[in-house]
Amino acid sequence: MQRDRIATILLRDTALTPDQLDAALAAQHQGGGTLTEILRRDYGLAEDELLRAQATYLGLEYLPKVELEEVDDELLAE
Repeated sequence: MQRDRIATILLRDTALTPDQLDAALAAQHQGGGTLTEILRRDYGLAEDELLRAQATYLGLEYLPKVELEEVDDELLAE
């Protein structure tokens, strides 16, 4: 099941505990909202952690956000 795979990744790659994940899933079921929103709001997971977990789930390489100031001006000119 898809939920099992993302749960395994979240538990393995973040500080989230099984009890916290169960509570977050229950909160999602009861009140709606996305699991990502609940994990950020109620359990303090960083957006970066969640995006990394989603990339792993999808089999994609995770590339962190790059600030515009970090991009070489010559690359922007091309």
